[in-house]
Order: sequence, then C-alpha cells, then structure tokens
Amino acid sequence: MADHSTIDDTRYVGQAVRTIEGRAPIVGAARYTNDFVFPGQLYAHIVRSPHAAARIRRIDTSGALKVSGVVRVLDGAEAAAHIKPITHYIDPAVFGGKSAEVRVMAVDEVWCYGQPVAVVVAEDKRTARFAAQRIQIVYDVLEPVLDAEAATAPDARIVVPGWDSNIMMQAPFRNGDPDAAFAKAAHVVKTSVDIHRFSTQPFETRCYNAVWEHDIEGVTLYATAQNPHPLRHVLSEVLGMPESKIRVHAPVIGGAFGMKMHGHPEEALMCLLAKLTGRPVKWTETRGAVCASAALA
Repeated sequence: MADHSTIDDTRYVGQAVRTIEGRAPIVGAARYTNDFVFPGQLYAHIVRSPHAAARIRRIDTSGALKVSGVVRVLDGAEAAAHIKPITHYIDPAVFGGKSAEVRVMAVDEVWCYGQPVAVVVAEDKRTARFAAQRIQIVYDVLEPVLDAEAATAPDARIVVPGWDSNIMMQAPFRNGDPDAAFAKAAHVVKTSVDIHRFSTQPFETRCYNAVWEHDIEGVTLYATAQNPHPLRHVLSEVLGMPESKIRVHAPVIGGAFGMKMHGHPEEALMCLLAKLTGRPVKWTETRGAVCASAALA
C-alpha cells in the first residue's frame, strides 16, 4: 500500500486528481437508478392535483382499470389503509412546533399543486400514462394560501387540519439591543424583498424502483437517494416493517442539490405497490413533475 503520510504526497494543487466516481460516468458506463430493469418489471404513473388547494369529492378509477395492461390502480384512501403517514425525520414538535400528518397520496384534501392523488401501475409506461388520463376526479376548489403574508393574516384559511394557525414553529431570539442600535443609526433603510419561486433541475430526475423480496417478506428499493440510511428508517416507520427487511440501494446520482433527500411520497408508495403486486414497480419523474412537485421547488 502506498505511503501517503508525507506532505508532498497529499498535496493536490497543481496536479491531476482522480475523481471519486472514477471513469464510469464520464464514458457512459455508470448505472443510474432508471437503468435497473428486473424480470416482471412494472411501471407507475402518478396522477397529481391540478389545484393548489381543494377538497376531493370523488375519485372514479373504473376507466383506468378497464385499460388492457393495467395491473393496479390505487387512490389515497386505499394507500392509507395499508401504510402510515410519512415520518418526520426531525419532528418540529420536539422543538415546540407543530407536526403535520402527510400521506403518500392525498385522502380528502390536497394542500398543494402537484400533490399525488392516485397512481396507475401497468406493464409499460405508455399504458400507465394513458390509463391515468381515464381516472375521473371531482374537486371542490378552495382559495389557495400562496405566501407567508397571506398565511399569517388574521382571516387566513388554515391549511393543515387541526392547526390553530399556519405557523409551524416560532423561534424568536435577541442579541444585544437592536432598538438602541436603530435609534443611534445615522440612517435606517426598510425594504421588502419578493423572491420568485425556483426549482432544482439536476440532469437526472428522481427515480424509485421497488422489488418485493418474497423470501423474507421485505423490500429492496433502488433509489435516487442522497442519504439511504435515514430513508430506510423512514420506510420502516411508514411501511410498518423492521429495518432488517428493508434494503435501500443508491446507485450513481446525476445531480441532486438537496432535492433527493428522503421523505418523498413516491419512495414508500413504490414499496407498497411492489408488495401489493408482488412484482418490481418503477416510477421515473418527468421534467414537468420536477418543476411541479419535487422538494426544493
């Protein structure tokens, strides 16, 4: 083994340094999550809310079920009967804040544009997408709460059921005497800055491929995951199975920028669908879905 204990051996400035990833991504030999295809592979297409705020009056999935090649159709109520809400990895309630019960798919009400409402699993992606268009959903559209100023107004609509306000957590702090500092200042400038909505756009969109392991009644999830170990913990809580029966495989990631942290609804949803169908189920995010519903958007 080479001795790297000397200073000269550990200086990288001015010399070529091999990347941690190696040659594979450069020459196109790296295997990303979407590259994994297993025997009996199924594909999922998610139906998302076209409204920022609405109550779900009715979901009719009968049209999708009639499409040849469709294996399973699931709505939020059915999913909720099988798995628990998504676990807070760091619960705001621990710090005096409020917890929100977030399901993998909306049950009675949608809170944001792009929230998953139903999912179709089929033999191929095209069939799943076509069948998803045949799901009929009736909404009672509500007035959305679009910014912090509107959310904290006295007459603001409460977004999360059971909360007394839209403020999740308050953490006031004071350092020194700011009032005195302002009073002594030669000039005081007051301004309000509006920051537009943005979205993270990695080359590789999110992808999850869940394989049900019949021999141990467990699941292996191939995922675009930045932190697979916390993801396994969250899946254990949501799916109601020990971590020893869950394996998270995180292949090469084509960019993330924080967007591929754990806690996305599609992670546990694919695991549930693999269990219900007994076959591998893959979902690959479209570029439109990145803009509409990915974290950090």
